[in-house]
Amino acid sequence: MSQTPIAQQAEAAATRINQLTERMLTAARNAGGGLADAHEKALRSLVDNPADLKQPLEWVQALAEVHAKFIEEATDALAKTTGEAASDVPVTGVLDEAAAQRIRRLNKQVLARARAAGAGAVDDYEKALQDMADFETKIGDRDGRVACDHPAPGQHLRRRHP
Repeated sequence: MSQTPIAQQAEAAATRINQLTERMLTAARNAGGGLADAHEKALRSLVDNPADLKQPLEWVQALAEVHAKFIEEATDALAKTTGEAASDVPVTGVLDEAAAQRIRRLNKQVLARARAAGAGAVDDYEKALQDMADFETKIGDRDGRVACDHPAPGQHLRRRHP
């Protein structure tokens, strides 16, 4: 039996959301500095949110709050990592596989809540996750070094160009 167009669209959105999660995990591995922690906290707050997220307004409000908190925590993590990279302190916040698995499980739980709230909620979640992934990717660096405007003498950091 073939899927309905709505079921196909939902499945395609779920696939894109899972791809965004993997993109964010890669950025977190590369940047370190607590990005994975910020991502995990954002997802956990949606999973643990006691509100009835089946109403569009409540869903959008919850996403907006989570997105804002994620940006704040990710920015703080980047500032800490940049400071550590510019000093003799080892850079912290390396993403381990257990954390990656927790994030994947949380993503599935949030996606289930979004599906229960309807197609619009899935689209809203995908958009919020896309914005978060774009942010993480911008501050992450492919070769594992931290984006920094002014590296300390002797440091091998490079400036990130947009």
